[in-house]
Amino acid sequence: MRALLVLDPINEITHPDDRYPEVCLDQVRERGVLENAARAAAATRAQGVPAVHVVVGFSAGYAD
Repeated sequence: MRALLVLDPINEITHPDDRYPEVCLDQVRERGVLENAARAAAATRAQGVPAVHVVVGFSAGYAD
């Protein structure tokens, strides 16, 4: 079985108004990461292949 895995573009580092945009927001913008991920997911779904979104989660205080 085929599927496209879309790893969580964590809002805290991909949104300019969130907690840590300095981590990689420049690269996200320069490389068109969000737009490319959305385009890939749409193209995958159009072919009848599932696009599986992997959500990353952390405990309070980021102990993990």
